[in-house]
Amino acid sequence: MDLADVIRLNQLVRGRIDFDGFGRWFDSLSPAQRVALADTVFGYAHQAGLTDPVFDEAVRAAGLPTDHPVVRRLWDARRGRDFEYLFHPDRFLTPLDEADRRTACRFFVALFGTAEGRRLCRPEWADSCNHWWHRDLLDRRVVDDLLNNPQYASTSMRDDARLFPCLTEHEWLSGTDPWRMFEFVRGKAGDRKLRLLACAWVGRLGGDSSVVSWGEVREAAYRLADGCDGRRDAPDFDREALWAARSLKEEWGRRVAA
Repeated sequence: MDLADVIRLNQLVRGRIDFDGFGRWFDSLSPAQRVALADTVFGYAHQAGLTDPVFDEAVRAAGLPTDHPVVRRLWDARRGRDFEYLFHPDRFLTPLDEADRRTACRFFVALFGTAEGRRLCRPEWADSCNHWWHRDLLDRRVVDDLLNNPQYASTSMRDDARLFPCLTEHEWLSGTDPWRMFEFVRGKAGDRKLRLLACAWVGRLGGDSSVVSWGEVREAAYRLADGCDGRRDAPDFDREALWAARSLKEEWGRRVAA
């Protein structure tokens, strides 16, 4: 896989996991390319951290029964403490029929998206992470910077700051780009202030949207303002915050274009 493919892979798990996007990509590939894609996804998932909570959440996210053969085989391998050595195309994917191979790739995507989401939602992560693929790959400026930089592998989330100029007081008060404002205060403001900022944008935009489920965005934002409501854990809420901020940016761009 080339750099553009790895960027695409990471883009599809930012915010909410785009299973349909992965499915279309998987279906467009040859059998050998499908194995290579699944191999790469699993490698990133393993590096992101495959804890028991991540595994359980990924099963639910992928919509798979816990007794599915693919799920059971991976779970049994984890219990046997050889999980990191289990995955190899010849040992796992190649013997599967096409249906189970597709299911395995979907599950790997869920594992990666879940593990990655738990990392990216932690504010302190930007200061310590040195991986280029954790940069803001949904921003075209960042993608162009990576594609045009032969030394892209040595960059990190901290390099995004030079692409996002600081906001003056006037620019903040008259701001029209929710994501730019969010990026400007992330790492400086506390969780509650970030959540209230999301609420403010929901209130400012309001109404219905053909881009997002607006009622769902509004509900997520106001739940997030006061943190966990006891039904879901903090990483779930922080991932929803990132997703809501992205949705707000898309909605604002649509309205400006109109």
